[in-house]
Amino acid sequence: RFVRFLVDTGASITSINTVIAREMNLPVVAQTILRSVTHEVPSDIYLADLFLPMGTLINIPDMSFMEFPMATDKIDGLLGRDILCQGLLVMNGHDQTMTLAY
Repeated sequence: RFVRFLVDTGASITSINTVIAREMNLPVVAQTILRSVTHEVPSDIYLADLFLPMGTLINIPDMSFMEFPMATDKIDGLLGRDILCQGLLVMNGHDQTMTLAY
């Protein structure tokens, strides 16, 4: 299934919308605490393969995703530093482009 992720350099772990995770029947493998500036809530950790269409298709098997109840239908998840730090992220403000190379 195709899902839309927002690049979030402030997120330590990649997260997925709770509704999407349940629709995809992703297995819950652990629980953690989601900490934000304003609150802490229990959160499930799901396991799934991640495919990134970055010129060529990048496959990251058995990826952990933290549950995140999103209040928007414009994105399905947040692409966090656990993925971003595995490659080279280049943001070009002049051209308004972003590239993630592995």
